[in-house]
Amino acid sequence: MTLPRFFSRPAAILQYAIIATCAVQLAPAQAQPAVVPVVPSTLAEAFALYQRGKFASAAEKYRLILATDDKNSDAYAGLVETLLKQKDIEQARVIIDKALKNADSPKVRVAFGEVEYREGSVSNAEREWLNVAKTLEMSPGRTAWRVILPAAAPTILTGMRISVGIAWLVIVAAEMLVGGTGIGYFVWNEWNNLSITNVITAILFIGVVGMALDQLMARLQRLVSYAD
Repeated sequence: MTLPRFFSRPAAILQYAIIATCAVQLAPAQAQPAVVPVVPSTLAEAFALYQRGKFASAAEKYRLILATDDKNSDAYAGLVETLLKQKDIEQARVIIDKALKNADSPKVRVAFGEVEYREGSVSNAEREWLNVAKTLEMSPGRTAWRVILPAAAPTILTGMRISVGIAWLVIVAAEMLVGGTGIGYFVWNEWNNLSITNVITAILFIGVVGMALDQLMARLQRLVSYAD
């Protein structure tokens, strides 16, 4: 339908006004730059860097993860392990304390135990002894061999004593599963043959060997121990 002539000009003005208003409203949206999504650092990337020995890059990746998610216990544990590889025990202590507060978990507890163990080993080397070594102008190698190693030896052998006992149990269990050779296979085989006497004898043998290994490590630990 054709509008009367006196309506045509106002209608054209109104049409131009509507177009101009829409253009003004759309202009800011078109002027905004495109938002580039940031790909978050993943635990897999950080762990891959850790395995390749790039500890500084791995630590940076773990920190980026924690910057966006401070409840990620895996990232805390990975960062602590990386810092320990870098021998930065003080920073590892700071991170593990924060992890226990924000994201306590079994993995964090394991990392906490390792930090405690490292701190105990290193703190046994009294600062006065190191100062004396510097005064005597001892070389770094001689300082490590004559000062640091004797100071840390009791703690090291304590860890070895615990590990030997666990390793002996694991070996017996593995022989039961794999079969073929070993005392574990013998126990399982005699159990299947319903030979209770042989089973009890083998169990007593396993216990005696375990006690002997423990006593051997305890004797070595006493040999390297010292009185303050």
